[in-house]
Amino acid sequence: MCDGTVIKGEFINNYPEGQCKISFVNGSVYEGNVKRGVIDGVGELKEPDGSCYKGNFKDGIKQGHGKFYISPEVGGTYALEGQFEKGEPCTTANVMHF
Repeated sequence: MCDGTVIKGEFINNYPEGQCKISFVNGSVYEGNVKRGVIDGVGELKEPDGSCYKGNFKDGIKQGHGKFYISPEVGGTYALEGQFEKGEPCTTANVMHF
């Protein structure tokens, strides 16, 4: 892409489609399902700070069931598991410390 983002996977009608790996300029890496160029479905997003989200995405944001791992660099080693809505964990998410 023009901004330096690298997409590996199948393209249909010039859009990434299906299982893809997307490496963003900021160092984030997404591996998972893409629909018409938008992260959508089950996947994993690894952030440069070591945090990682594994679960469902809708229209490019965390949506539905997932697990968000927080790395020591951003406040400790723990995970939030449960429902996410509009990119944020719902109040029903369980906190697990490691």
